[in-house]
Amino acid sequence: MLYHDVLLTNSNLEAFVKRLNVSRGHLVRSLTICIYAVQPEMQPGDPNPYAFLEDQAYMMRHGNQGSKRLWGSLRDIVGKVASMIRLMTFSFYISPEPYHGIGFWIPRPIVATIIKALPETCVNLEIDTRGLDYLEPGSAHLCEAVRGTLPHLRNLRLRLSTLCPAIFGADFDPSDPAKFFPSFQPVGALALQTVVINCIPFTIYASQASICGTYHETLYNNVTRRDAEAEIAFVVSLRLGVERGCYPAAKCLRVIFSLPHGNHDASVYATLIRRDILENQTLALPFRNITDSQRDSYLIRTLEGQEIFSYAWAIQALAEGPTWRETTDGYRLPATLLGTESTIYVVKSLPFRSTEEWKANNPRRHCTLWSNETICECRLLDAERREGLTDLTRIREKTPAGWHRVCNGSDLEQDES
Repeated sequence: MLYHDVLLTNSNLEAFVKRLNVSRGHLVRSLTICIYAVQPEMQPGDPNPYAFLEDQAYMMRHGNQGSKRLWGSLRDIVGKVASMIRLMTFSFYISPEPYHGIGFWIPRPIVATIIKALPETCVNLEIDTRGLDYLEPGSAHLCEAVRGTLPHLRNLRLRLSTLCPAIFGADFDPSDPAKFFPSFQPVGALALQTVVINCIPFTIYASQASICGTYHETLYNNVTRRDAEAEIAFVVSLRLGVERGCYPAAKCLRVIFSLPHGNHDASVYATLIRRDILENQTLALPFRNITDSQRDSYLIRTLEGQEIFSYAWAIQALAEGPTWRETTDGYRLPATLLGTESTIYVVKSLPFRSTEEWKANNPRRHCTLWSNETICECRLLDAERREGLTDLTRIREKTPAGWHRVCNGSDLEQDES
């Protein structure tokens, strides 16, 4: 049997663990583990959407039965991963569809154990739990496990519920994250080319990744505070690494997070922020969900002047840039590899729709932005490229001269002559 690229999902993970002979582990070059949220089992024939076979409160504390079976398979794969002595790319990725399941999460020690089992030949690493990773008694610090791989990595992408600069260096003190920089010691990563840290683990509006060790974590208790410390800490730690020459091969170092929309001013848009460390620039992309009942109705405007509709996860991928992509076969790979082996892999397109396509499918839906731009005969909302790495300004819909805002800032009305 030829392996080379291996894709494991909920449906074939257990069988692969049982059947793979470790003597064939050297055949695997890339391993993608794509996990779908495990839904709890339902009472047969009961129309109640919450008629679970298990107690809901128990599942939320201890996991549903399907999740526990999945955890067992993930623990069992560690020995198989250790046998993949020529592995170059590893991706652990929770699918955005379905969004979540009651009693589903990934215990952080399982992820840490898999990372520690990766051979030094593994130069491309992606860990994306969409914030569905949680602590367990005796948990290892996941960031330190990632740091152990850093000296030989080329491409790194991370999205976890908690993150901290311990990924990139030693002597980080989470008790006072704003003052850790004088003692922080960046780790050298001579081959590192790209880094993407996505600090949006849960909902695109309300949550940001927390700094490890700075809050009391409870299973299945999503932290939804807005705290700029995580992204600031990563920006500063990566800048320190650049200044000290730790990443001589670096081509792209990015930190992604979001700013919420205005609660009392509808002209203020939620904004995706990307810090481009090497360029010392910030990209700000305004977005808004036009139809709350449809998950694919997020409007976003790009730096190139495009207006696009898609899912929350897809517009985040747009903000990150094409650093990691999914192929039509389901493999997750860094863009640098896809570029050099484009005859082998076919990149799967992100599910973007133009404004015209979205309007055709939603003829009764409308957006006040379009109305405002029509009556003013000018463009009122654009993405922005900003100098520096500290700006936290949300993008606001412009108000042209001779006009003023009404209806909580959503609509424009012409001034009286």
